[in-house]
Amino acid sequence: VVTIDLKNNGLRGALPAAVGDLEGLVTLYLQYNDIGGTLPAAIGRLQQLQHLYANNNALEGHIPPELGACRRLEFLWLYANRLTGSIPKELLLLESLSSLSLSGNALEQPATEVRYDRAQRDERARAQRARK
Repeated sequence: VVTIDLKNNGLRGALPAAVGDLEGLVTLYLQYNDIGGTLPAAIGRLQQLQHLYANNNALEGHIPPELGACRRLEFLWLYANRLTGSIPKELLLLESLSSLSLSGNALEQPATEVRYDRAQRDERARAQRARK
């Protein structure tokens, strides 16, 4: 399975940890449902994952730092949920990540700070490459 598209299906309940067993998964569309509970840390086992869209749900709790193990992750949309806590540093270190949308949650860091951290990381990387 490479793509799972379950958006706008009226799904309820929690996302099962077994989602981490879908080793070849590249794209997961879960937006516009009523999925609650926490994002399972097992998502971090999805080494091929590039796109995770779980916006406009009822997800709660912290963003699992294990998502930082998804080294190919390009798009992470978790906006319009009930997420709390801080944004894991592991996400900000993902070089592949080009779109991170977390607005509409109760996170400790505003989205502008995330953009600033990412811009800072990119600037440091450019400076290091220039020195070589």
